[in-house]
Amino acid sequence: MGVQLVRDHAIQLFLKVQVMRKVERGLQFLNRPSVDRFNPESYLVRLLLLALMLTSLVLSAVISESFGDQSLLFAGMYVLIQVGRNLAAFVALHGHKLQRNFTRILSWFLLTAVLWLVGGALGGTTRNILWGVAIVLEYISAAAGFYVPGIGKSVTTDWDIRGGHLAGKR
Repeated sequence: MGVQLVRDHAIQLFLKVQVMRKVERGLQFLNRPSVDRFNPESYLVRLLLLALMLTSLVLSAVISESFGDQSLLFAGMYVLIQVGRNLAAFVALHGHKLQRNFTRILSWFLLTAVLWLVGGALGGTTRNILWGVAIVLEYISAAAGFYVPGIGKSVTTDWDIRGGHLAGKR
Protein backbone atom coordinates (compact mmCIF):
# COMPACT_ATOMS: atom_id res chain seq x y z
CA MET A 1 0.00 0.00 0.00
CA GLY A 2 2.81 2.44 0.88
CA VAL A 3 4.65 1.89 -2.41
CA GLN A 4 1.48 2.44 -4.42
CA LEU A 5 0.75 5.65 -2.49
CA VAL A 6 4.25 6.97 -3.19
CA ARG A 7 3.91 6.00 -6.86
CA ASP A 8 0.51 7.71 -7.15
CA HIS A 9 1.86 10.90 -5.56
CA ALA A 10 4.92 10.83 -7.83
CA ILE A 11 2.72 10.48 -10.92
CA GLN A 12 0.46 13.32 -9.77
CA LEU A 13 3.49 15.53 -9.02
CA PHE A 14 4.92 14.83 -12.48
CA LEU A 15 1.56 15.64 -14.07
CA LYS A 16 1.27 18.87 -12.05
CA VAL A 17 4.70 19.98 -13.24
CA GLN A 18 3.76 19.23 -16.86
CA VAL A 19 0.44 21.09 -16.56
CA MET A 20 2.20 24.11 -15.06
CA ARG A 21 4.79 24.04 -17.85
CA LYS A 22 2.02 24.00 -20.46
CA VAL A 23 0.27 26.90 -18.75
CA GLU A 24 3.52 28.84 -18.50
CA ARG A 25 4.26 28.26 -22.19
CA GLY A 26 0.70 29.21 -23.07
CA LEU A 27 0.96 32.46 -21.13
CA GLN A 28 4.35 33.28 -22.68
CA PHE A 29 2.73 32.64 -26.03
CA LEU A 30 0.04 35.21 -25.22
CA ASN A 31 1.85 38.29 -26.38
CA ARG A 32 4.50 36.94 -28.74
CA PRO A 33 2.37 35.53 -31.59
CA SER A 34 -0.33 38.11 -31.24
CA VAL A 35 2.15 40.94 -31.48
CA ASP A 36 4.67 39.34 -33.84
CA ARG A 37 2.11 38.31 -36.45
CA PHE A 38 -0.48 41.02 -36.13
CA ASN A 39 -0.51 44.78 -35.91
CA PRO A 40 -0.53 45.71 -32.20
CA GLU A 41 -2.10 49.07 -33.09
CA SER A 42 -5.26 47.31 -34.25
CA TYR A 43 -8.19 47.60 -31.83
CA LEU A 44 -9.12 43.97 -32.49
CA VAL A 45 -5.63 42.80 -31.52
CA ARG A 46 -5.78 44.94 -28.40
CA LEU A 47 -9.19 43.50 -27.49
CA LEU A 48 -7.87 39.97 -28.01
CA LEU A 49 -4.88 40.68 -25.77
CA LEU A 50 -7.15 42.18 -23.11
CA ALA A 51 -9.46 39.14 -23.21
CA LEU A 52 -6.48 36.78 -23.02
CA MET A 53 -5.02 38.70 -20.07
CA LEU A 54 -8.33 38.64 -18.16
CA THR A 55 -8.70 34.93 -18.82
CA SER A 56 -5.11 34.43 -17.66
CA LEU A 57 -5.92 36.31 -14.46
CA VAL A 58 -8.75 33.89 -13.67
CA LEU A 59 -6.55 30.93 -14.59
CA SER A 60 -3.81 32.22 -12.29
CA ALA A 61 -6.28 32.66 -9.44
CA VAL A 62 -7.40 29.01 -9.56
CA ILE A 63 -4.10 27.38 -10.49
CA SER A 64 -3.37 26.30 -6.91
CA GLU A 65 -6.63 24.31 -6.91
CA SER A 66 -6.26 23.02 -10.48
CA PHE A 67 -6.05 19.44 -9.18
CA GLY A 68 -8.83 19.99 -6.66
CA ASP A 69 -12.19 21.70 -6.56
CA GLN A 70 -11.36 24.18 -9.32
CA SER A 71 -10.12 21.72 -11.95
CA LEU A 72 -13.00 22.37 -14.36
CA LEU A 73 -12.64 26.16 -14.09
CA PHE A 74 -8.88 25.83 -14.56
CA ALA A 75 -9.35 23.59 -17.62
CA GLY A 76 -11.99 25.95 -19.01
CA MET A 77 -9.68 28.96 -18.76
CA TYR A 78 -6.78 27.03 -20.30
CA VAL A 79 -8.99 25.88 -23.18
CA LEU A 80 -10.42 29.38 -23.63
CA ILE A 81 -6.90 30.79 -23.99
CA GLN A 82 -5.68 28.09 -26.38
CA VAL A 83 -8.79 27.85 -28.53
CA GLY A 84 -9.77 31.53 -28.25
CA ARG A 85 -6.57 33.04 -29.56
CA ASN A 86 -6.29 30.54 -32.42
CA LEU A 87 -9.97 30.95 -33.33
CA ALA A 88 -9.54 34.74 -33.34
CA ALA A 89 -6.51 34.41 -35.62
CA PHE A 90 -8.37 31.99 -37.87
CA VAL A 91 -11.27 34.44 -38.27
CA ALA A 92 -9.02 37.50 -38.62
CA LEU A 93 -6.95 35.83 -41.33
CA HIS A 94 -9.87 34.92 -43.59
CA GLY A 95 -8.47 34.39 -47.09
CA HIS A 96 -4.83 34.88 -46.00
CA LYS A 97 -2.29 32.09 -46.45
CA LEU A 98 -1.61 32.05 -42.68
CA GLN A 99 -5.18 30.94 -42.06
CA ARG A 100 -4.20 27.35 -42.94
CA ASN A 101 -1.61 27.35 -40.15
CA PHE A 102 -4.17 28.49 -37.61
CA THR A 103 -6.65 25.93 -38.97
CA ARG A 104 -4.11 23.22 -38.16
CA ILE A 105 -3.32 24.57 -34.70
CA LEU A 106 -6.99 25.15 -33.88
CA SER A 107 -7.85 21.59 -34.94
CA TRP A 108 -5.38 20.13 -32.48
CA PHE A 109 -6.42 22.41 -29.62
CA LEU A 110 -10.09 21.58 -30.22
CA LEU A 111 -9.19 17.90 -29.91
CA THR A 112 -7.26 18.37 -26.67
CA ALA A 113 -9.92 20.78 -25.35
CA VAL A 114 -12.29 17.83 -24.99
CA LEU A 115 -9.72 15.98 -22.89
CA TRP A 116 -9.01 19.03 -20.71
CA LEU A 117 -12.71 19.77 -20.09
CA VAL A 118 -13.85 16.19 -19.51
CA GLY A 119 -10.87 15.60 -17.22
CA GLY A 120 -11.66 18.78 -15.29
CA ALA A 121 -15.29 17.74 -14.91
CA LEU A 122 -14.56 14.18 -13.78
CA GLY A 123 -11.59 14.87 -11.52
CA GLY A 124 -9.41 12.34 -9.74
CA THR A 125 -7.44 9.71 -11.57
CA THR A 126 -9.53 10.11 -14.72
CA ARG A 127 -8.62 13.81 -14.85
CA ASN A 128 -4.94 12.98 -14.42
CA ILE A 129 -5.02 10.46 -17.26
CA LEU A 130 -6.98 12.71 -19.64
CA TRP A 131 -4.82 15.75 -18.89
CA GLY A 132 -1.69 13.62 -19.34
CA VAL A 133 -2.92 12.48 -22.75
CA ALA A 134 -3.81 16.09 -23.67
CA ILE A 135 -0.31 17.28 -22.75
CA VAL A 136 1.33 14.53 -24.77
CA LEU A 137 -0.90 15.29 -27.78
CA GLU A 138 -0.11 19.01 -27.60
CA TYR A 139 3.63 18.33 -27.60
CA ILE A 140 3.35 15.74 -30.39
CA SER A 141 1.15 18.01 -32.52
CA ALA A 142 3.66 20.85 -32.34
CA ALA A 143 6.56 18.50 -33.10
CA ALA A 144 4.64 17.14 -36.11
CA GLY A 145 3.97 20.61 -37.50
CA PHE A 146 0.32 20.42 -36.42
CA TYR A 147 -0.31 17.85 -39.15
CA VAL A 148 -3.97 17.54 -40.13
CA PRO A 149 -5.13 15.02 -42.75
CA GLY A 150 -6.14 16.78 -45.95
CA ILE A 151 -4.35 19.99 -45.00
CA GLY A 152 -0.86 18.72 -44.28
CA LYS A 153 1.58 20.20 -41.80
CA SER A 154 3.01 23.62 -41.12
CA VAL A 155 6.58 24.34 -42.09
CA THR A 156 8.65 27.36 -41.13
CA THR A 157 8.31 28.89 -44.59
CA ASP A 158 4.53 29.04 -44.08
CA TRP A 159 4.94 31.69 -41.41
CA ASP A 160 5.11 35.19 -42.79
CA ILE A 161 6.45 37.20 -39.87
CA ARG A 162 6.87 40.92 -40.26
CA GLY A 163 8.71 42.52 -37.40
CA GLY A 164 8.90 46.19 -38.31
CA HIS A 165 6.82 47.08 -35.26
CA LEU A 166 9.26 45.16 -33.02
CA ALA A 167 12.11 47.64 -33.48
CA GLY A 168 10.81 49.90 -30.73
CA LYS A 169 10.34 47.02 -28.26
CA ARG A 170 13.84 45.60 -28.11
